[in-house]
Amino acid sequence: MAVITFMVSKGVETIKKFTSIAGIAVLSLNVILILGAVLVLVVNGHPATPINLAAFTSSPNPTFDGSIVAFIAFLVFAVFAYGGVESIAGLVDQTHEPAKNFPRGIITSALIIAVGYSVAILSVGFFVDYSQWIPAIKDGSMNLGTVPYMLLQNLGEAVGHALGLSTSGADMLGGIFARYIGLSMLLAYMGAYFTLTYSPIKQLITGTPEKLWPGKLGKLDEEGMPKFAMWIQFAIVTFIIVLNFLTSQGGASQFFLILTYMANVSMTLPYLFIVIAFWYFKKNKNIAKPIEFFKSNFVVNFLTILVLVVVGGANFFTIIQPIVNYVQLPAVDQTAKALSEMLTSFISMIGGPLIFGIIAYFMMRNYKKKNN
Repeated sequence: MAVITFMVSKGVETIKKFTSIAGIAVLSLNVILILGAVLVLVVNGHPATPINLAAFTSSPNPTFDGSIVAFIAFLVFAVFAYGGVESIAGLVDQTHEPAKNFPRGIITSALIIAVGYSVAILSVGFFVDYSQWIPAIKDGSMNLGTVPYMLLQNLGEAVGHALGLSTSGADMLGGIFARYIGLSMLLAYMGAYFTLTYSPIKQLITGTPEKLWPGKLGKLDEEGMPKFAMWIQFAIVTFIIVLNFLTSQGGASQFFLILTYMANVSMTLPYLFIVIAFWYFKKNKNIAKPIEFFKSNFVVNFLTILVLVVVGGANFFTIIQPIVNYVQLPAVDQTAKALSEMLTSFISMIGGPLIFGIIAYFMMRNYKKKNN
């Protein structure tokens, strides 16, 4: 993180170059997944997981109980998975003819992400029998951190057998696939870190009065980068990660799960404020709007309500999911460790937004006092 913060602070060109490399790596990974899955399907003549109505409405994950709370909580994963492209909004001023090209880029990216995810999820069933994963999910060897590697390992082995390789040859191909996804995910995550280290905080600082920020936080350097604010951000994020690592009782898998939940909630919760602000922005006739994508009031109202209900509900049920899971445990399993894990997950998800919300409130109140 320190290296990324240092490189990002050097300017936007560094971000552009690395995110381009990361994008190519992720695209190639999806191509390998889909083409490999289709090859296995053609050779075998049938998908490993039968395609029927039950496969689309039920989950092989034994920890997913199918309740309405669990289903709605999963929506935040869907929002997070299909979203993310909006984080590049901070680079709109670096786009050639932004009024025309930036909306096109956003729409094109959103369509590629939506179609790509859906096709990739379907393709996995071509070479993976999900029912065989249940023991690994139950014993904890398969989790959010390990499943991508196990998935590509299985794909490599399935492609190897489809090509007529020996068992050892198929295993070796599976190992190559697993290592390739490791490299691709490293580049993808680093590309995301490059963008997220710069874009959100740059939008916050440039979209608010400089006097709102104490000290040098609201200052931009000669390259137009919020360098000081990014280093403060690095220190805060490092502290939060170390704190979670020290307090997590479930080992690396539980630590990774907590970080995932924290990222999902913290990344999607701001959408609520953005969509509310967008609604007020559209209603304010005194603001000049040289570019308008949604011109119908009905469409604006419908989309505002839809986002508020889906994203708000998904975040709410995600936050309470650890409590629901703990309450549903048999009395004998409601141990001090289980209680500690529940509280750690719950507090981790609400702690960040709550603390930073309080800080923002006092910053705004202090700014208004000084300027009234």
